[in-house]
Amino acid sequence: MRNTICIEEDGSDLFDFHGVISAFGSILDALRSDLCKLIFLMTFGFSMPMAAQQLSDGCYTRVYSTDHLAGQPDQVIWKLRLLVRNAGRDARIEAVAANQGHARRDGHMGKVLVQDLICDGATCRAECDAGRFTVTRRSGDALTFRLDYLLLGDTADCEAYFDMAEKPDTPVSYRVNRAPRSACEGV
Repeated sequence: MRNTICIEEDGSDLFDFHGVISAFGSILDALRSDLCKLIFLMTFGFSMPMAAQQLSDGCYTRVYSTDHLAGQPDQVIWKLRLLVRNAGRDARIEAVAANQGHARRDGHMGKVLVQDLICDGATCRAECDAGRFTVTRRSGDALTFRLDYLLLGDTADCEAYFDMAEKPDTPVSYRVNRAPRSACEGV
């Protein structure tokens, strides 16, 4: 018995799993009907990572309003500045901790915290296993990135201690907006 995902009305196979097709585009080409392509995309396409959103040099900032923070009581960041440099190969993030969530619980509210990052494409990571973020969307002047954890703090000796994530093992996204380079002065 052959293992297939789509069968023509006459019973012949449109796609056979026993034949290995490695390239995503080749698989779609092998599926003759639009219905089979839709089934394949729904089954496998949505589980694939989002398309990379290349970082470009510049300054990105955000100050979260009182109303925004009130609606997101676990959010731990009040102000955020991200400076991307060297053709998107490195960045520095600076955050001011909010007076809520684990920032408040642990006495970090109002602290200015930083982390240096090494970037490759859409992903920026911190050394010392201090986390990473991936850009998931670029829209006009806005940039959205997602992280599972990213530790900020004393980065010189791998002593970062403040997690930008709101809760352990719960991904969080931050949106920042492009700003004049002067807005990242001192980052």
